[in-house]
Amino acid sequence: MSRSSKRRKPQQVPKEKAKGPGLTSRLEKLGDWGPMLLFFIATVVLFRNFIFSADMLFGTDTFEAGLMFRSFYAEFVRTYHTIPLWNPYLFGGLPFIDAMHGETFYPLAVLKFLIPVHRALGFKIVITVLLCGVFMYLLLRAVGLSRSVSTFGGMAYLLCSNTVSLTYGGHTGKMYVICLLPLLFLAVEKIFKVKKIVVWYLVFALFVAVLILANHPQLAYFAMWGVGAYYIYRLLANYLGDRNLKRALTHTVLMVLALTLGLAAASVQLVAPYTYLKSHSPRAGEGRGYEFASSWSLHPEEVVDQVVPSFSGYNVWMEQTYWGRNAFKLNSEYGGLIPLVLALIALYVIKDRRKYLFLGISLVALLYALGDNTPFFAIFYHLVPGVKSFRAPSTIMFLLTFSVTVLGAMGLQRLTERLEARTSDKILKGLIIATVGFVVITFLMAVTRGGLISLWNSIFYTNISPERFEIQQNYLPKIIVGSLLTTLFLGLVTLLYNLYRKKVLGRSVFIGAFIVLAVLDLWRIDAKFIRVVPLQDFFQKDGAIEFLQRRATYESFRVLAAPGVYRNQDYLAYFGIPELLGYHGNQLKIYDEFTDRPLFEKATTMEEYQRLSIQFLMGPKIDILSLKYLLAPYDFENTKYKAVRDFGRFKIYENRNFIPRVRLVDRYEVIRESQKALKRVAAASFDHRESVILEKAPPFPSAQEPMLKGKARIVQDNINDLTVEAELDHPGILILADNYYPAWKAYVDGEPTEIIRANYIHRAVFLPAGRHQVLFKFENRHLQTSLYISLLTIVGLVVIISVNVLRTRLRRAERPSV
Repeated sequence: MSRSSKRRKPQQVPKEKAKGPGLTSRLEKLGDWGPMLLFFIATVVLFRNFIFSADMLFGTDTFEAGLMFRSFYAEFVRTYHTIPLWNPYLFGGLPFIDAMHGETFYPLAVLKFLIPVHRALGFKIVITVLLCGVFMYLLLRAVGLSRSVSTFGGMAYLLCSNTVSLTYGGHTGKMYVICLLPLLFLAVEKIFKVKKIVVWYLVFALFVAVLILANHPQLAYFAMWGVGAYYIYRLLANYLGDRNLKRALTHTVLMVLALTLGLAAASVQLVAPYTYLKSHSPRAGEGRGYEFASSWSLHPEEVVDQVVPSFSGYNVWMEQTYWGRNAFKLNSEYGGLIPLVLALIALYVIKDRRKYLFLGISLVALLYALGDNTPFFAIFYHLVPGVKSFRAPSTIMFLLTFSVTVLGAMGLQRLTERLEARTSDKILKGLIIATVGFVVITFLMAVTRGGLISLWNSIFYTNISPERFEIQQNYLPKIIVGSLLTTLFLGLVTLLYNLYRKKVLGRSVFIGAFIVLAVLDLWRIDAKFIRVVPLQDFFQKDGAIEFLQRRATYESFRVLAAPGVYRNQDYLAYFGIPELLGYHGNQLKIYDEFTDRPLFEKATTMEEYQRLSIQFLMGPKIDILSLKYLLAPYDFENTKYKAVRDFGRFKIYENRNFIPRVRLVDRYEVIRESQKALKRVAAASFDHRESVILEKAPPFPSAQEPMLKGKARIVQDNINDLTVEAELDHPGILILADNYYPAWKAYVDGEPTEIIRANYIHRAVFLPAGRHQVLFKFENRHLQTSLYISLLTIVGLVVIISVNVLRTRLRRAERPSV
C-alpha cells in the first residue's frame, strides 16, 4: 500500500452517526444558527449580573473619564441636535473630535441615545464580546474549517481574556478593534476565493472605515499590520500559483483603491485627529521619547502568563496581587491554554503554509510587546512610522492571541482527520512530556517554598523592589494553584486525544470536549474582570456640587478638586462643572506646558509632588486660568485662599485673586517667541490682572497705566459657540480665558476678526471703542469637509454592496430548481 493511500484511509470517520447526536452534531444540523445561539448563550451567562440588573459594568477608565465623555456627548446632542466640537469642562477646554473622546462615530455609539448612558456603556461591551465569537466563526468557515471546529475557534475568541479583561479597564476602543480584526481577514480571504472580487474589495473598504471609527488609532494601526501581512501573503501565493501578472496587478490596484475608499469613509475620524496629534497634542512631533514609548511593555513574567495566567498576579477589585514591573495590571493578555496547545500542534501537523504567516505575526507581536526588554523594539521605534507617538507595546498582544486562535482551530481540524500512527504517537508523546513537566514544576514550587521563584528573580527580575517581592511571596500559593490548573488542563487534553486516537471518543464528542475545556479555562480568568456596580456608588451629587452649580448659574469660573476629594478626576465635569485639570490623556499641549504638567510627571516622590502643587496653587498663573474654587481635604486657608464651605470630609476654598473668564485690558506686551512668553507670564513682576502678553501687536499703543473703562460679559454659551457683549471707552483687548485653538473663529458685530493668542494659551480680539457683540465660533473646515466625504463614501459603499447582494439573491431565486 502506498503512503498516500495510508493517509487517505484513516480520514474516514466511520459510524459517527451511530454514536448518537452529540453537541457538535446538533450544531451541524442547525447550520450556522447553532453556533450563533451558543455564542449568545455564553455571552448572556458571562454578563448575566449586568444584563439582568439596572447597574453598570465597572471600568476604571469608564469611571475616570468614559462616563463623563459619553454623558456630555449624549446630553449635548439632545440639547443642541448636533455633535459637540468642544469640551469646555476639562483642562481649560479642548476639541471634542480632534482630541478624541471615545467612539464618536462608531455604530454602537447610537446606544447612548437610546438607553441610559451607564447602561449603554455596558451593552456596547456585551455586544462586542458576542461579535468577537461571531466574526471569528465566520472567518474560520471562510478558511474552510467545519462548523464544529469553527465553533471552537469562535468560542475561544469570544472568551479570550485578552479581550474580556479589557472590560475592567473600560478600554472599549481596544475591544472594538479586536472584535473587527476577523472581519478584515475574512474580507481578504473572500477576495481571493470569489469571482466578484470588486464587491469584496468594497466590503474590505467598509470594514477598514469601521475599524478607524472605533477610534483607537494604535490598535487599528497594529491590526493593519496583521491584515497587510495576510493580504501580501495571499497575493504572492496567488501569483506563484497561476503566474498571472495582470491579475496580481489588478488586485494591487483594487487594494489601493479600497484603502483609499476606507480612509475616505473614515476621514471624519482621521483628518482632524491627525492634525491635532501632529501639532497640538502632548504626543506631537517626537512624542515623549523612548522611555514613554516603551512604557507598559510586556515583561518576562507576563509572557509566562500565556501558559499560567495567574503567574504575575492582578490588580482587580480587591485582589491586589500583581508583582510585575509595570505600575499596575488591570488586564490579562491570556489567550487560552487550549488554543495555544492546539496551535503548537498545528505547526507540526498541518501543511497549510499560512501557518508560517500566523507564526510570524505571533512572533512579531511578541517581540514588539516586550518593548525595551529586547533590542528589537529600538528598530520599531526608529524605523516604523507612528511608533514614537504610541506607548504600551503590550497592547499588540491581541495579534498574537488572534493568530493563536486561528492556528488552534486549524490544528483541531487536522487532529480530527485521524493522523498517521507515527505523527499521532509524537503528538501524544509531546503532550505527555508537557504534562509531566508541569507536574514536576508544580511539585518543586510546592516543596521548595518559593525556591523556583527565587531562581526566577535571580535570572529575570534582579531589580524587584522589596514591596513587589513581598507581594510575590504572599502570592506564591496562588501561583502554585495556577500551575496545578495548567497541569490539569494539559492532562485533560492528553487524555482526550488518547481516547480519540483509540476511537473511544467520536469526532463530535472530541470537539465538544475541547470547546468545554476552552470555556472552563478562559472563564476562570474572565470572571475576575467583570464587576457590576450601582452608578450612584461612584457618581452622587453632594452639597459641594449643588453649591458650585448654583454659583455657575450667574458666574463663569473653574474649579480644582485636590486628590482625595472625589473618586476620580472628572467627577465635577460629569456634573457640568468646568475643571481646571481632569483626566483625558490627549489634552492640548500648550495647556500642559502652562500648568507645568511635565514637571509634575517627573516628580519622583510624594513630597516633591506636593511641593510643586503648592507652588502652582500659590503662583499667579492659577489666577488667569479663572480658578475660583479649590476643594481640598486638608487645611489650605492662607492669604490667597479663604474657606467658604465646610463639608466635613473637605472644604471649599475661594481664590481671592480670581480673574474672570472674560475681561478687557489696554496694556500689553508683545512676545512672539512662545517659550519667552511662557516664562514672562509666570513672572511675579508681570501685572496679570491689568495686562496681557500677545504674540501680535494691536493697532493701538499699550497704555502706560491701566485707564480702560468698560465691561464684558458672556451672554450666551452654547459650547460650540460663545457670545460676549463688551463695552469700552477706548480701544482695548478682549481676553477670553479659554484655550487658544486654530479652529476657533471670531466675529465682531458680525464681521470676521482675527483671534490672537494671549498669555500663551488664551484667546484675544482687538476691539475699537464702543459697544460690541463678539461671537466665538468653532469652525474646523477640515472637519466639516471630512464629515461630508465620510457620509458620501459610506452611503456609496453601502448602496453598491447592497445592490450587488440583492442582485445575487435574485439570480439565485430565478434559477430553476432541479
